[in-house]
Amino acid sequence: MSCPAGAPKGGEGPKPSRLLLILGHVGLGLLVTFTLAVVFGGVVMLAWNQIFPAVFNLPALDYGQGVALLVFARLLTGRLTHGYRHAESGRSLAPFKPTAPAREVGLPVAADDSWGAWWRAEGEGAYHAYLARTDDAERG
Repeated sequence: MSCPAGAPKGGEGPKPSRLLLILGHVGLGLLVTFTLAVVFGGVVMLAWNQIFPAVFNLPALDYGQGVALLVFARLLTGRLTHGYRHAESGRSLAPFKPTAPAREVGLPVAADDSWGAWWRAEGEGAYHAYLARTDDAERG
C-alpha cells in the first residue's frame, strides 16, 4: 500500500510546531502554579485561622488573603523557584576532607595538614590539661 502524497508515513500524526510546544509547556506550568497556589493558599488560611487569632489576637484570614500571604511570603524569601541546584550552577561541592584533631574518636589527622601539626604540637596537650582541670573541679 502506498500513502497519498503529503500524508504522514507509519501512522505518525503531524508534529506540532516548536512554538506550540513552548506555549503548551508555559500554559501547563501556569496551570500547575495556579493549582498549587489555590491548594496551599487554603492550607495557609486554615493554619493561620487555627493559630494566630487565638494566640496573638490577630484577625482571621479569608481565602484570598491566604493566597496573597503565601505569594508574599515567597516573594520575601526570594524563593520563586524550587531551590538551588548545584549541578545546574556549574559548581560542584568540595569533597569532604576530615581534619579532626581528636584521636580518641578515631578521626584521622593528615601529616601535611597545618591544623594537624598544631594539634600534635600544642592542642592535644592543652586539651588534656583542660580535661584534667575540669575533672579536678568536679571532684573538689
